[in-house]
Amino acid sequence: MTRLKTTTSGSPMRSSIFAASLAVMMLLSCLSGAWAADGSGALIPEKSGALSEQAVLGFADSLFENKDYYRAITEYKRFGYLFPESPLTLNVEYKIGLSYFKGKKYEEAAEYFNNISIMPEKNEITKKALFKFADSYYKDKMYQAAAQKYRQFIKEYPDALEAHNAKYKTGWAYLHAGQYDDAKSSFREIGEDNPFYTPASNLSIELDRFEALPQKSPVLAGALSAIIPGAGQLYCGYYQDAIVSFLINGVFIWGTVELIEDENYAAGGAVGFFAMMWYTGNVFGAVSGAHKYNRNIKSDFIKGLDSKYNISLKYDKGTDSKFLVFNLRY
Repeated sequence: MTRLKTTTSGSPMRSSIFAASLAVMMLLSCLSGAWAADGSGALIPEKSGALSEQAVLGFADSLFENKDYYRAITEYKRFGYLFPESPLTLNVEYKIGLSYFKGKKYEEAAEYFNNISIMPEKNEITKKALFKFADSYYKDKMYQAAAQKYRQFIKEYPDALEAHNAKYKTGWAYLHAGQYDDAKSSFREIGEDNPFYTPASNLSIELDRFEALPQKSPVLAGALSAIIPGAGQLYCGYYQDAIVSFLINGVFIWGTVELIEDENYAAGGAVGFFAMMWYTGNVFGAVSGAHKYNRNIKSDFIKGLDSKYNISLKYDKGTDSKFLVFNLRY
């Protein structure tokens, strides 16, 4: 009688390897309670343990310190997912906003800073968030919105060190927005107790010169080019444009006259049509040139002020002192 036997296929060595692998898998399964998988399948610490919080946050902070801001954002967001009830969550949210700010993503930074600043319970982080919210608008060249937020900061935190800086930056925001009277008023509102008093006073005096800057009249420029093509451009100092405008318009006008004198009315009408287009463009170009000249004069004036008075306020916690820092541009 034949008896059937159930055997494990393979050599004794393979059986030993299989048993060892099974033991390792069992050990990993015992340890798997301390780990979970994120969306990409990578193992990450589970939501427990102060050491795990510090490990995740420490890695994010190291990325931030090394200016790897976008990876830092990912790790800060990972912290928020793993430890939503952590007392460090608010600070981490601020760090996310700061990472976006440092990475020049000012719109995203403003969103995070705004969410923190409107929290009902005010503290050091909500204060810093509101100031950086205004800075985000300023960096994004939304100057009117920045001025509004700086004024809100001064109202909510009048005794804060940053309030000195906010008053100074309010004036600069108005200046960049083209609201020169508001800028002058803001600088003059800065009192002697403010570290920015001297540069603010100098700026208010400098702005008195602003009205005396040389300007070109758009109306006069257009009228000159209507009389003589290119004359308006010459008045605005755009000599090459003036020569080109004079020559092109002269050629078209001459061609139109010659064709009509030869009784070639169809061709003369066609050339005359293009001559009128060039002539009209020449007039509008002169008007536009005057506006461009005026904008450039104002822009150069503001750039000159920026190079002289681009100052920020720093605070040294070690010595408990505050000092002004000149930010040089190259």
